[in-house]
Amino acid sequence: MPLLGADPHIERIELFSTNSVLIHFDTEKNRDYRLEYANTLRCAGGCPTNTASTWVLLFHWPSSPFDNHFIVADVRTNTQRCYRLKVTP
Repeated sequence: MPLLGADPHIERIELFSTNSVLIHFDTEKNRDYRLEYANTLRCAGGCPTNTASTWVLLFHWPSSPFDNHFIVADVRTNTQRCYRLKVTP
């Protein structure tokens, strides 16, 4: 039986300066990571499952032979923004 990696997650999001946020997450070797954001979510099929109207790629880390920790900066907007971390083996 193959071993599965840990569930990917965003460790934290913190304010940085007056117009930015920093998004922290760890990566595992040999997995592809995509950090995406959406400005709006809509309820699909009777909630609580939310789907984005549009997910936008903010950062991509292709599969590599090393574990890592990333801190990705994003611009703060005057609206709400949702983030997700998609990982493929």
